[in-house]
Amino acid sequence: MARAVGFLLLTALAGLVAYWLLAPRLLRTTAISQPNGSLPTTHVPAARSTPASSSANMSNGATIPPSSIPPPLSQEQLNDIARENQRTPYYDWLRNSSNGLVQQAYADTDRTVLIVQLAGAEPDALTVLFNRAIVPYANRYGFLHVRFYVPISPDNPQDRRLYAEASLTNNSWQLFFR
Repeated sequence: MARAVGFLLLTALAGLVAYWLLAPRLLRTTAISQPNGSLPTTHVPAARSTPASSSANMSNGATIPPSSIPPPLSQEQLNDIARENQRTPYYDWLRNSSNGLVQQAYADTDRTVLIVQLAGAEPDALTVLFNRAIVPYANRYGFLHVRFYVPISPDNPQDRRLYAEASLTNNSWQLFFR
């Protein structure tokens, strides 16, 4: 009788050890093959997975879940995002208040340069826009230089040429036509 109880205990112990060794692999396989792409509720240690096993899973048709945590942004990137969020109403106001003259306005890669794409080359209309919208407000939004572009041909409005530039020098805006 003692041998039978010992044999059952040994079999149960072997079953628990086998479950402990195989359970993480079984959970990982079921988590990857879920159709809705939801994250598994059980934590699977990252040290158990290897590049070879993840590439084998990908070749079997399994998908990798999307990244749920974006990479951290630097302080400069956060400042750029905040600045552009503050400038968006100014861009919209330029387009809406120009009677169709301004097609698009945005900051250049040098964040102190405002790019303004115009519908056409009209010096008088540009001068009015410059005096009413650029001189009083552009510096408030951090712009020190403005470039105005016009379409080269009506057939392709994406091709543009530099039409005029404005710069803030000694607290005074200067407009130069090209």
